[in-house]
Amino acid sequence: MTRLLLRLPWFISAPVILALTIVIAYGFNYLLADYFERSFLDEASPLAAAPGATGTNQPAAQPPTSEATPPAPPADATPSSPAATAAPTEATGGGVLARGQFRDGDPGHNGEGTALVIEAPDGSLVLRVEEFSVTGGPDLFVILSTDPDGSRDSAKAGLDLGDLKATDGNFNYDIPGGTDVSQYKSVTIYCRSFNIVFAIATLEAGT
Repeated sequence: MTRLLLRLPWFISAPVILALTIVIAYGFNYLLADYFERSFLDEASPLAAAPGATGTNQPAAQPPTSEATPPAPPADATPSSPAATAAPTEATGGGVLARGQFRDGDPGHNGEGTALVIEAPDGSLVLRVEEFSVTGGPDLFVILSTDPDGSRDSAKAGLDLGDLKATDGNFNYDIPGGTDVSQYKSVTIYCRSFNIVFAIATLEAGT
């Protein structure tokens, strides 16, 4: 290739060499910059405000205290409106349906932290990662996989929850309503461009 370029007139070879240099530089920048770049995100747990919530790194919300307690009404008092006799609505607490610990993926790609499949108090489903850290890279996605070992093939066919939000931190992904989460056995951090698994968390049911 080099000999061929040297045989060409300079006004032809020079632009070709310049174009090749730009392409190579862009390629290295695209690949290597993502591997070294770090980012951090800290989102609140969907269980943070749930009464008695446990299993996440977010403390359960404490009920507000009142400085003064209003006097109780007389025993024979008649409510002045229907609202006075309405029973309070009981909120569901939600909970952790499954969890797993992230481990390293393909050689040279490392991950750690906790994956939680959560049913939020409103009944929605959320995948949450906590104290998470993974090797940086291009085109990374978060995949729910039916394979406990999070293989490449299962990642390709799994439920795509979207782009990896950050290389480090605590953050959430909405799981589509109606999803049978019991069929998914792992969370995979997967690079589509190069078909590489960066990290895997095998899920086990229960809190």
